[in-house]
Amino acid sequence: MMKKLLLTVFLASNLFLWVKASVVVGETMPEFYSRPQVEQEAIRKAAKEAGMDLEEFLGLINPQVASRPFDVGYFLMAAAALISVGSLVLAGVLWRKQRVLEVKVDWSINQRDGLRKEHLKKLEKLVQKFHSQYGIYPSEAEFEAIRSKECPMVLDPLEGQKRPEGGRYSYYYTQVDPETNERNSQYYRLWCFLEDQGDQEAKDAKYILTPRQF
Repeated sequence: MMKKLLLTVFLASNLFLWVKASVVVGETMPEFYSRPQVEQEAIRKAAKEAGMDLEEFLGLINPQVASRPFDVGYFLMAAAALISVGSLVLAGVLWRKQRVLEVKVDWSINQRDGLRKEHLKKLEKLVQKFHSQYGIYPSEAEFEAIRSKECPMVLDPLEGQKRPEGGRYSYYYTQVDPETNERNSQYYRLWCFLEDQGDQEAKDAKYILTPRQF
């Protein structure tokens, strides 16, 4: 909502600056712009041959024509151009964010649960790799450190959101014996909540991976 408001402000500011710049530039040299087109071209040509900007040349031949307001006009135009670029960038960010949200909304429960299972199996490979190197499974802190380093973007599709039945959607890991529920470095429990309450691979809506399934 805030980004949309900022985009609106940017666009409004941009429009104002373009109009203001046009007015300023148009009012700075009334004598020049009121001359016939042939004379304007002749003055521009003379300024070019003298190696000077148009406003500088006019200030030289007619001190009453101030160059500063003319410069202010172009400054406003430059500011408007920068705001235009900023508006386009912000619009692009909003569009991409909206597309991501639409994709998430279009996902079905089965697709989200399928992704959860794929993610847990990917995380399980990290756990097994640790075990093959050190002969034990990682502690909870070690698991989080490995996960953050190896696959920080592997998150639940509804990461952190509350479940109607209680708890939050996320991926959980504990270094415990799945049968005795006691801490044991030779075992682990890696699990997540599924949305499909009737999933055949889940137990009480929990999809669990352990060294030995029980």
